[in-house]
Amino acid sequence: MKFKAVMCDFDGTITNPGVNYPSEKMARVLIETAKRVPVAICSGREMASFKLHGIEVFEEYLNEGEGQEFWPNFYFVAENGGIGYRYVEGEYVPFYEDEWPDDVLGREYLMDLLAARIVGFGGILCKHRVPIVLHANHGESIEETREHSAAMHQIAVKALEELLPDYEKHFHVGDSGIGVLIVPAGADKDNGVKRFGEFLGLGGDFREILVIGDSAERGGNDYYFLNGRYGTAYTVGSYDQGLEWPRPVQRDGERLMNEEGTMFLLEKA
Repeated sequence: MKFKAVMCDFDGTITNPGVNYPSEKMARVLIETAKRVPVAICSGREMASFKLHGIEVFEEYLNEGEGQEFWPNFYFVAENGGIGYRYVEGEYVPFYEDEWPDDVLGREYLMDLLAARIVGFGGILCKHRVPIVLHANHGESIEETREHSAAMHQIAVKALEELLPDYEKHFHVGDSGIGVLIVPAGADKDNGVKRFGEFLGLGGDFREILVIGDSAERGGNDYYFLNGRYGTAYTVGSYDQGLEWPRPVQRDGERLMNEEGTMFLLEKA
């Protein structure tokens, strides 16, 4: 299939585990891809974090004169699908923004409740406007950080079950390995794929969008991003071999993971 757009997760997809910035090689692959088709980064990060860990990195690796071609074709779907940004006249501005359903469960109330329960494992990030984000304390290793994140995921699920026995109708809870996101059910990453496709004028189930992530397991941060509802989904991390989606990235029968898999797929596609 000839893809008309690309969407990539950030952490663990255009970076390797435990690394907060894309490498020069990864940045260059994305720059070249965005010269051909629109590219969106879809992440739990909010705009301030993306500016530091994404935009400033790409600015460093752009060649002279490339920015005029690159930036208008490079999008950011932030807050796990809650807000989409496009580049207009030198700055990123929203082309859509969803809302937290306070009529179902108060956002501030839930944030205060969780902040008291996750002490020792992490804290609340307050810059997000749509989801609630719990940031894991950094351990001495990436494995310890993941343990903190998994513990917070259990705490968040338990709290929601106490407050709303049918919470899964209203909210998704995803574990990224470095934190936990509680997202309105209609504002997750699958919604981001749909919104991006609609903005580009694509239709149907948006199979012409190549979608790449790494946390495809149930409860993972990319579960809804890669479940095949929208886009053509590939994983450079976890997946269930018994499901149609997502598809693994392979070279000569060997799986390619994280940054390596994403670069291979983009260069091949």
